[in-house]
Amino acid sequence: MRVINTMGITPFVRIANHHPVGKGQAWGPRTVPDLQFICPLRGTLFYRDEHGEARVSPGQVLCIMPEVRHVVGLLPTEARGVLAGLHVELAAGRWAHGDYRTDPLPAQVTTLPDAAAATAVKAAFKRAAVVFGEYHRHREALLTAIAGEALIRCAMTWRTTPLAPPGGRTATLVAHLRTHAVRGVDRHELAELAGLTPEHINALFKHELGLTPREVLNHERCRIAWQLIHEQGIPVAEAAARAGYSDPFYFSRVFKKIYAVSPSRAR
Repeated sequence: MRVINTMGITPFVRIANHHPVGKGQAWGPRTVPDLQFICPLRGTLFYRDEHGEARVSPGQVLCIMPEVRHVVGLLPTEARGVLAGLHVELAAGRWAHGDYRTDPLPAQVTTLPDAAAATAVKAAFKRAAVVFGEYHRHREALLTAIAGEALIRCAMTWRTTPLAPPGGRTATLVAHLRTHAVRGVDRHELAELAGLTPEHINALFKHELGLTPREVLNHERCRIAWQLIHEQGIPVAEAAARAGYSDPFYFSRVFKKIYAVSPSRAR
């Protein structure tokens, strides 16, 4: 896993939008496959997940992490609002796959330090939405530059929390899981191997990788299946079985969650 600092942020924008929000409008429960940053331009938003609830006002930016089940919407007391949003990766690769992390990590709610910074960030979010709707040869470069300005300004306020690469023990466990992915490895087996409790194994993986052992196993199995389907032309059901999945329908759901496309489109 690569660790990048604020100077290494080079956003790839998947979606940029800017739209009004009506009274009582909310989204969820849902998950998103990439990092989503939401900048309220008018009105106050609420955000809720299993860990708690936050409020986000104009002059602040909300960060929603990939694969976290949540609800977000306009506070019921607000008559209407306007928001701008970005679905992005902050560097090459996928955050949800553990390809990279930032140091410092994104704050769930970023409060810009002054009115000038807040104005600049709101303007950048709005410009990104405009450029996203255009079609020309410099579109992607402009989106990276505009989103980069907004997100780097946000990152300048994030609290530094040094993030080390996975330690030797975790790397050993991941290697064991990768070697035996097809037959399957659960946290109890990993716990016995490491001399820890299963609960400690989960906490260790979440802390160092941002994923549970089950999620790492699914990533490994889907990688195997993708290679069989994409490189060898193996039928989806056979690839699922050879990767360790007895239920091809469950496999398809997991594969689509990880790669954002169905297995049949991986050819």
